[in-house]
Amino acid sequence: MTGKSPQDFDDRDQTIVPVRLPVAPKRAADDSSVRPRRSPLFALSIGAVAVVAVVFAFVWLPAWIERPPPPPLPVPEPVAETPAEPVPVRSEEEMARLREQAESLLATLLEQRQALDALSAGSWGDVTWSSYTTAARLADDAYLATDFAESVRQYESALEIGEALLLRSRSIVGEALAAGAAAIESGDAALADEQYAIVLSLEPDNTAAKRGRERAASLPQVLEAVSRGDAADQAGDLETAAAAYREALTLDAEWRPARTALDSVTARIAAARFETLLDQAYAELAADRNPEAAAIFAQALAMRPDSSAARDGLAQAEQGSLLDAVAMAEVRARAFERTERWDQAIARYREALAADPTLTFAIEGLERSQARADLAAKMQALIDAPRRLLVDEVLEDGRRLLDQARTVAEPGPRHLEQIEQLGRIVVLASTPIPITLASDGQTEVTVYRVGALGAFTVKELALRPGDYIAVGQRRGFRDVRENFSVLPGVANEPVQVVCTEPI
Repeated sequence: MTGKSPQDFDDRDQTIVPVRLPVAPKRAADDSSVRPRRSPLFALSIGAVAVVAVVFAFVWLPAWIERPPPPPLPVPEPVAETPAEPVPVRSEEEMARLREQAESLLATLLEQRQALDALSAGSWGDVTWSSYTTAARLADDAYLATDFAESVRQYESALEIGEALLLRSRSIVGEALAAGAAAIESGDAALADEQYAIVLSLEPDNTAAKRGRERAASLPQVLEAVSRGDAADQAGDLETAAAAYREALTLDAEWRPARTALDSVTARIAAARFETLLDQAYAELAADRNPEAAAIFAQALAMRPDSSAARDGLAQAEQGSLLDAVAMAEVRARAFERTERWDQAIARYREALAADPTLTFAIEGLERSQARADLAAKMQALIDAPRRLLVDEVLEDGRRLLDQARTVAEPGPRHLEQIEQLGRIVVLASTPIPITLASDGQTEVTVYRVGALGAFTVKELALRPGDYIAVGQRRGFRDVRENFSVLPGVANEPVQVVCTEPI
C-alpha cells in the first residue's frame, strides 16, 4: 500500500504513450540512379548457387519425391470466443459516490494498518500479511486509474484480511498468556518470561503480561522460599515454615502452593494454641481461680466457637466465680459511694443486679447512688454557671437544692464543698446592691421588676443582682429605654434615664 490518499494523485496526468518500432522507407522500383554496381565476386556467387541447384534436382529431389507424404496435422475445432463483458457506464453521481466510498474505506484501512503495524504484524503475518498489502496496493492503483468500483472492492478485501490478522493477533496474545501462566504454575520462569515477552511485543501495555513477567522474574526466589518452608514444616518448626511461606507470598501473592501451605501450617499452629489454652484454663479452674480460668476459656472459645470443651469450661468458671463476683461488686460499690464516685458505684450495683436481680443491697445501693449523683450534678451545674441564679425561678431552685443537700446523711467532702460553694452564690444572688438612677426631673421613670419611680433627678435603689430595664417617658418627647445589670463585686455606674428627643 502506498500510504498516501489517492486524492494526492488527482492532479497528475498519467499518460501512457504507445511505443512504435522504426520502419525504413520503401525505395522506388524505377530508381535506377541509386542501383549499385555488381562486382565480379557477385557473378561467381551466382554461378555457385546454380551448380548446387543442378545437383539438388538430379540427386536428392527424386529420392525425396518417392517418400510418402507426412500425415496432415490435425485441425483444431474452432473455439467460440467469449465476448468480453461490457464495462458498465456510470453516471457522474455514481462515480462520485464510489469515489467517496473508496476514500472512506481508505481512511478506515489506514487506521487498521496503524494498529497492525503497532502489533508488528509484518513479522508474523506471513502469507496473510502479503495478501493484505497486495490488496491495499491494488486498491490504490485502481483508485489512481479512476476505477473506483474496483478500488472499493480491493479496499473491502484488504479490510477483511486485516480484520483476520487482528483476530489472529488476539489469538496469539491469548495463547501466549495461557502458556505463560502454565509455565509459571510449572515453575519454568524462562518459558514464562518468553511467552509474556511475545504478548508485550504485540501489546506493550498488556497489564496481565506485565504482571506475569514480574511473577516470572521473582519465581526463583519464590520457589526457594517455599522450599525452605517445606523443610521447616517437615522438621516440625511450624513458625519458621509459616514465615517462609509468607515471604514467598510477599514476592508473589498469587503463588497458590505457598498460600495452600501457609493455610495448612497456620491451621496447625492455631490447633496447638487452642489445646494450650484449654490446658491453662483447666489448671486455673482447678486452682479455684475462676475469673482467670473464665478469661482463658473465653479466648479458646473465640478461636473455636463450636468447641464443647471450651464452652463447658467457661460455664464452670463463670458459675464458680458468680458468688465471688457478687460479693466483690458490693464491696467495690460501697467503696465508690464513700469516695463520692457515683457513676462507678452505679456501674457496680448494676453488675450485681445483672447476675441476680433480687439482690437487696444492689437494689437499695443503686437507688441511693443515682439520687446522690443527680443532686451532685444539679448543684455543680449552678456552681459552674452562677449567672443563672439572677433569674428568680432559678434562684428559688438553688435554695431548694441547698435545703435538700443539707439533709443528706453521711455527706462526703465533695458534697460539703458543693454546699458551701452553692450557698455562697445563692447569698450573693439574693443580697440587694445599691444602684443610682439619674434623670432630669421631668422624665417619668419606670424600672421593670421594681415599679414606677416618677420624675426625679437622682434616686438611690437597692436591687438584687440581675438584669433590669429602665423606661423613661415625657410628654412631647420620644420614650427612652435603658438596659442595665446589677452584679455583686462590680462597681455599678449611675444609670441615666432622660428623654431628650422631641417628637
